[in-house]
Amino acid sequence: MRIIYSFFLAFMLLSSFTYNKTSPQLINVSGKYKTDFGNLTLVQNQSNVTGSYSYPSKDGEILGNLKGELKGLILQFTWEQNQKNVKISGNGEFKFINNGKAFIGTWKDKSGKTGTWSGAK
Repeated sequence: MRIIYSFFLAFMLLSSFTYNKTSPQLINVSGKYKTDFGNLTLVQNQSNVTGSYSYPSKDGEILGNLKGELKGLILQFTWEQNQKNVKISGNGEFKFINNGKAFIGTWKDKSGKTGTWSGAK
């Protein structure tokens, strides 16, 4: 009897660690965010996200856009903006928190300059 119980217990423990093949449900990140650079608007279509942003600089307002893919809570994206009539581009990553109402992240331009970027709805 003890052997049967041991096999039953082992089976129950192993079956509780089964792999879930379903993908995680996407959060909704669409909306307007106030960020440490200025305003950012994101539009989500399933896992694809596009956005536009603006922020003031000593040379006037900077306008840019981004596009990327949302995987779970992480948005990996590329961005580009015009600054002094020169196109600057790079990539970045946001981690969404508070059910998509805020994010913390980083950016990097093609020259290697990096920084942080965070915001909230």
